[in-house]
This record gives sequence, structure tokens and C-alpha cells, in this order.
Amino acid sequence: MARTADIVTFASPSAVKVWSERVGVDCIAVVIGPTSARAAEKAGFKSVVAPVGSKGVEAWATLVRETAQKINLDNA
Repeated sequence: MARTADIVTFASPSAVKVWSERVGVDCIAVVIGPTSARAAEKAGFKSVVAPVGSKGVEAWATLVRETAQKINLDNA
């Protein structure tokens, strides 16, 4: 089931590392900040979405929602 996810969210570089090693990187990574973004880019995720700077949980949640909406529009 995890391998079919379109979007995965990460709040830490260690979570990025574990996911990429166990599941793969064929999805969009929506991350909480720049450190996790660098880890996701290094791991090779097909797309990495991050707030500019570290803006916290609310900005992260907004990005997750916006990314999901964009995927739904692109697939419609």
C-alpha cells in the first residue's frame, strides 16, 4: 500500500532516509522544512515540496493540502 502513495509527508531527515530505503522515492515528498527538503532531494524523490524557510506545522499542512489538490486537478 505504501508503494502506491502519491504524496508522503516528512518532518525529519531520518524519516526521509527510512522511507526511501524501505519504500522508495517514486512519490512527492512534502516536507516541513529545509533540512528535510535537502534529505529528500539527496534521496532522489521525484518531487520535493517545502515551505520557504522553516514555517512550522501550519505551513506544512497547507502545502500537503495544496499538493493533494494539484494532483487531483492534474489527474482529472
